[in-house]
Amino acid sequence: MFDESFFVLLATALTAVVLFKPLKASIRGALDDYRRKVSSDLDHAEHLHLEAREFVASLNTKRQDIKKRAKAIVEQANESSKLQYEQALIHFQKASDQKRQLLKDRLARIEAQNALTIKQDIADLVYTKAQIALAASGGNHDILVDELIATIPHVFKAA
Repeated sequence: MFDESFFVLLATALTAVVLFKPLKASIRGALDDYRRKVSSDLDHAEHLHLEAREFVASLNTKRQDIKKRAKAIVEQANESSKLQYEQALIHFQKASDQKRQLLKDRLARIEAQNALTIKQDIADLVYTKAQIALAASGGNHDILVDELIATIPHVFKAA
């Protein structure tokens, strides 16, 4: 009625049931340990993810702050350079005006000296003409005066 394969099957089943009961607790314990470890790792990963987000947000805030500071520095530098340019332009204009005035004054002095030199040359010429005329007139002063008056316009036209 029962053949040996039935008994082998029955023995295998009983062995499996007998062995499974003690192994069941240790397998369940190992699986629970593994589940706790995976849960802990997930919690740790989630914590790290939140820290990374906070760090990125902090970096973005710092980047925006640095951009604002850099923009302020550039604006301040532009204003400073503009002010320096305007001051240099005013200084250059004053120096140019002073140089122009010095040149005008120097030209006026030179013209005055030249006019004085010309007047002296004219006076010397008139004096020389007067001596020549006096010597030629032989004491006749009316001729001398007439001749001097006649030569003066020609002397000024020549100068």
